[in-house]
Amino acid sequence: MTLQLRLDIKSELPKAIKWTDACTKQLPFSIAQAITATAKGLRQLPQSKRKNVVADLERLAKRKLDRPKPGISGAFRASTANKRNLRSEVTVKNKPESFNRNRYITGNIEGGARDPMWAAAFRKFGGFLTIQRASVLVPTKNVPRDKYGGPKRAFVKNAVNKAGMTANVPGQVFVGKPAVGSRPLGVYRVKAGNKLEALFIAKDQALYPKPLGNIYNYGRARAKNVFGPYLRQLLKRNVEALTKR
Repeated sequence: MTLQLRLDIKSELPKAIKWTDACTKQLPFSIAQAITATAKGLRQLPQSKRKNVVADLERLAKRKLDRPKPGISGAFRASTANKRNLRSEVTVKNKPESFNRNRYITGNIEGGARDPMWAAAFRKFGGFLTIQRASVLVPTKNVPRDKYGGPKRAFVKNAVNKAGMTANVPGQVFVGKPAVGSRPLGVYRVKAGNKLEALFIAKDQALYPKPLGNIYNYGRARAKNVFGPYLRQLLKRNVEALTKR
């Protein structure tokens, strides 16, 4: 996910002041500061701490996603503009080696298929070829959840450690398609009397909803709303500081 902001600088310049050489000299620096304040906030403008694009996107993620972890709701970042590069890009702080935040955020913006996250845990054992690479394991109500709504990792780890291809040992976890009945391919806990309790059900794919589908419009609206006031305040501040030297 990358959000590029297009800003009409000329229309935002102050019109009720006398334009001086000091204004011209301080304009590029003031524009860079205003872009940065708009994108992620600027120390020199205390009000920009809450009124910036990144802060808005974090609030939107907390409101629209189902119990997002702090690493998701706080996943947005913005680059700093300077006089030689009058632009800022809002992107996702990504850690692809541990969890691909960008893929998750983009999925909730554009939709599409979810990653087969839990299938990989049960597929890494050589005999469990019934869980295909394209499969997505969807947890059932029998799987305890953490405070963010995801399966508890300790529970999943314990299930993986007890996993096997037989469905007749109570306490074990069976991976595959039950031979009796029409129950689907999945992961089942074996209970007394060889009864099976579904933990995960395999599906060809699970699709993301699009709760963040309007995130780009949301960010652009904030930018349009605050960039002009920020630019005028910063230009005034910088010109005054220059003339006092």
